[in-house]
Amino acid sequence: MATTEEQVAREQQEWEEGQTVEDLAEEPEEIPPLQIPLEGFQDTITTTPGGDRPKTSSVALRGGKLPVSGEFRKGDVIELYVRCRIAEVAFVDTVDKYGDVTGTERQHVAKPIAVRRLSTTEE
Repeated sequence: MATTEEQVAREQQEWEEGQTVEDLAEEPEEIPPLQIPLEGFQDTITTTPGGDRPKTSSVALRGGKLPVSGEFRKGDVIELYVRCRIAEVAFVDTVDKYGDVTGTERQHVAKPIAVRRLSTTEE
């Protein structure tokens, strides 16, 4: 009985013998890495995140930039009217030094759709 190394060498030799010069000159096809999904505790995806109910809530503006006609100086205070779409909602736990959950915050991420300057205060 042949060892595993001998079997691999024989199969490699048989494969190479069946190849033409043109076949050997071609770039080998890239094989994507094997990605097996992790098994969750549920078979379906729900709309509830689980865990503790949030006790606080916040919103952050994130994403994009707008061109400015002219300039602002450092320290200027501008008042804007911002129209946004809530693009993300996350339930973030805060933990103490022992790793126990002490609170949960519902965090919203708003992405600006339109912005209009209302007023400016120069300093």
